[in-house]
Amino acid sequence: MKKIAICTPIGRAAVPQFCTSLDQTLFSCPDGYQVGAVQDVGHANTPRIRNVLVQSALDAGFDTIVFIDDDISWNPADFWAIIDDPAPIVGIPPRRRTNDLSKLEFCCGLDKKLSEGRWTGRIATAFLKIEASALRELEPHTDWFNYASAKSEANPEGIVRVWFDYAIGTNGDGTRGYIGEDYWFCEFAARHGIEPVIRTDLGVSHWHMIPLGGVLDELRG
Repeated sequence: MKKIAICTPIGRAAVPQFCTSLDQTLFSCPDGYQVGAVQDVGHANTPRIRNVLVQSALDAGFDTIVFIDDDISWNPADFWAIIDDPAPIVGIPPRRRTNDLSKLEFCCGLDKKLSEGRWTGRIATAFLKIEASALRELEPHTDWFNYASAKSEANPEGIVRVWFDYAIGTNGDGTRGYIGEDYWFCEFAARHGIEPVIRTDLGVSHWHMIPLGGVLDELRG
């Protein structure tokens, strides 16, 4: 039996479309799999709570972790496609709204990769599968901290490993930029020999992603 944890940091409440997709995925679970939802509500420190969710899932014996953000919806068939993908880290990128709010595009130039369908690189955690075996392989390279809510029979000291963090880094054009915890994780994994796979042949919907510029333009109008 393969145990899968769907991990979701929730700001206040998940969108209804997320809940519908989650229900459909749980009801479509094939034989040989067990799926559980692990969620945490109301935390502003996203890297910390992602690390706590991962640690809790590992301590509970899950074999696979799938991060899905609370404003994402998906087709259950695509969920099972990345579960069956042999790569240990696989993500599906959501399209985002541009400052022209009538248009949608992949972030990070992924539109240029649509024809390839499958390639390696860094990706957001909006919809990201991580095998526990990959996390265990990365564990010797991680720092750690103590967190009271992570305490359990399997982890009495509440030790949480740092797989996700923030950083300032260099962009491809040589400029310096802010690296969120999702891209940080992908770069961390790749640096230690595990290349994340991005599937542009599969699709998810992002219900809250409107860039600040577009919101400001609407307000000015």
